[in-house]
Amino acid sequence: MKFSDREIYSEEKLILSVELEAGKIKVVDSSVDSGFGIRVSDGKKMGFGFANTKAKAEELAGKSMVRRFYGFPAQGQKGREVFHEVPMDPEVLVARVKEMAGRMNPATSITAFSAVIKRSIQNSNGIDFEEKQSWIGYSAYTASGGSEGWESWEGREDKQGKWLEVAEKAQEWSDKWRGAGKQELKGLPVVLSARAASSLLGQMLLPNINAERAMHGQTALQIGGGSGNIKIVNSQKLHTASFDGEGIAPKTFTVFDKNLKTFLHSFSTAKEMEAEPTANAGRDWKSFPVPSPFDLEVLAKKSDALENYVFVNDLSGVHTVDPTAGRFSVEAHQAFMMPDEEPVQPFIISGSLEGLLDSEAVGSPEQRGSFYLPGLKIDVVM
Repeated sequence: MKFSDREIYSEEKLILSVELEAGKIKVVDSSVDSGFGIRVSDGKKMGFGFANTKAKAEELAGKSMVRRFYGFPAQGQKGREVFHEVPMDPEVLVARVKEMAGRMNPATSITAFSAVIKRSIQNSNGIDFEEKQSWIGYSAYTASGGSEGWESWEGREDKQGKWLEVAEKAQEWSDKWRGAGKQELKGLPVVLSARAASSLLGQMLLPNINAERAMHGQTALQIGGGSGNIKIVNSQKLHTASFDGEGIAPKTFTVFDKNLKTFLHSFSTAKEMEAEPTANAGRDWKSFPVPSPFDLEVLAKKSDALENYVFVNDLSGVHTVDPTAGRFSVEAHQAFMMPDEEPVQPFIISGSLEGLLDSEAVGSPEQRGSFYLPGLKIDVVM
């Protein structure tokens, strides 16, 4: 079969990971994952296939011509590549994990990873881009005497001493939370740490700004709908790739400001919904490009100075929230009565997407998952 349009996406992932459990190294793994994801079209229908060779991937794509074809992006400008050298020698990560264990009592679970990803994309409209990406990250967990503490970090650059900072922070949280008791909390303001706020926003907001879900009526928000105090910007200054999964360079645009301004789009969802592509097509070589969140900056009005309030460092049960209904009920974990940092036993907080979007900023922003955000003072029921 002859195809009028073709797109070839390729990837090679070099991944190194080390895991420690109960104070002992359990896993040292180095792997390579590579292949091709190809989309082809006869001008009306499109097929997708993936395999370790171009020929096989195209053959499979040609046998699955069932999707409607909206075209491929045309040649445009490539964004700035973000790459830093990261350690790919297992001995380096093993040594760092052991150093982390030395800062924790006990070292219940520690992981470290580093990765180099080479990817490229070419299509029949003239796009021909390639880049290298770097990733490195650490997580640490400690539990003893009825208390626990955890911390994690992930970034593009091998920052000196970051692994020790993660371990020390996990131990610090465990020490602080030891002896947590029941407290009368009703009526007190609740502040989520950037970590906790990111996990809740990830489950409550991201599904509601995904164009593919919107096309199927699975979002609580519509364009121009919703209300709230926070502003969410897809910020090019934070970008982690020089092009998205379809070859479009990252851009800065407002997602939410008093109401929803745009969904996050792939090229195809934008065409179907008669909107502008937002360079949010996420994929790897085995997957079809779909709308995905990248580099979302959360901006909010600074909260007035707080005296007595509850600070929550982590949430449990966020996977059970109902983003379509816009409601959540989760367990506040690692909570403290402020300003004395008196540890509090876990308790349930409930709220809404609307209330979450009406949050106020507390503290300095930091990168957590898909978000760059501060701690958030939120409206909840306890």
